[in-house]
Amino acid sequence: MVRGLLITFGDFKYVAIRLRICMAEIVIDEDVRHGKPIIKGTRITVDEVLGMLESSMTFEEIEEEYGLTEEEIRAVIRYAAGLVRGEEVRDVPA
Repeated sequence: MVRGLLITFGDFKYVAIRLRICMAEIVIDEDVRHGKPIIKGTRITVDEVLGMLESSMTFEEIEEEYGLTEEEIRAVIRYAAGLVRGEEVRDVPA
């Protein structure tokens, strides 16, 4: 079996390997920040980073002020975009 992510659009399901990169950076831990999605290895939530971008902070400003990488910021955007598209993202067992 291929290891990847199960993506659901209504009744249609498929495994998407590409989105695994996003989920490697974004994690959900019920014991950290009340189970909100966070950037792995931090306590910074997806919604906090989206708020920073919404308030016109640049990638460079976020990187400097919060110690995040450009790839982590982009992972937040990919994660949020998947939610907006209505995708259900979860690990598929190996």
